[in-house]
Amino acid sequence: MIDNSIKELLLVCFDPGKTTGYSVVRATRRDRTVKLVPLESGEINMWEGTYAILDKWKPDVAIVEKFMLYPWLAKEQSFSSIPSAQVIGVITYQCSLLNIPLVLQSAAQGKNAEIPKYVKKDIAAGNHVLDSLSHIIKYIESTWGIRVK
Repeated sequence: MIDNSIKELLLVCFDPGKTTGYSVVRATRRDRTVKLVPLESGEINMWEGTYAILDKWKPDVAIVEKFMLYPWLAKEQSFSSIPSAQVIGVITYQCSLLNIPLVLQSAAQGKNAEIPKYVKKDIAAGNHVLDSLSHIIKYIESTWGIRVK
């Protein structure tokens, strides 16, 4: 967890899978408001490029949607190499190499975040990108206790 007194954070989030969405955002806290500046976003094949993104931006925190195998979905995953889990393992290792704190969030934690229109217009298209941005917003709201608007 980041110190609540910090006024600016550089955050990277990955929504892992066969297609991995990512967002890089600078969040600046001013009193009871937060301004988000999207710096980079997109979709990549599994983990191709994740190290370069982490090394380029050197975020204060990396956020990754964690993988959970729910019993009611287990049949669907049979005979799968579970790409999401592989990607999470690679990113976890890369964060360790680069000394970047890693936060894992459940899919439910990242859902239903309200993404401001001014942020949406500056990001790449794609559901995985939007999910990664939702995770960043939820992280900011839980860390600073301020709703992102």
